[in-house]
Amino acid sequence: MDWLKQAFLESTLVQALIALIMLGVICYLYITQAPVPEPLVNFFALSLGYYFGSKTQQTIQRREP
Repeated sequence: MDWLKQAFLESTLVQALIALIMLGVICYLYITQAPVPEPLVNFFALSLGYYFGSKTQQTIQRREP
């Protein structure tokens, strides 16, 4: 349970949940053959880039002495 609290405090859990929810919405719209709004795709790409960028930054910070 401690890892959950730490992930929430670092906001990695929140970032991952937002990205997964948006991915689910995009997949649902695609499967139902509804038009996928371009801003939704752009926001998904932005949040995914931010998520992986912050994970990379956290990894770099852990390796520094």
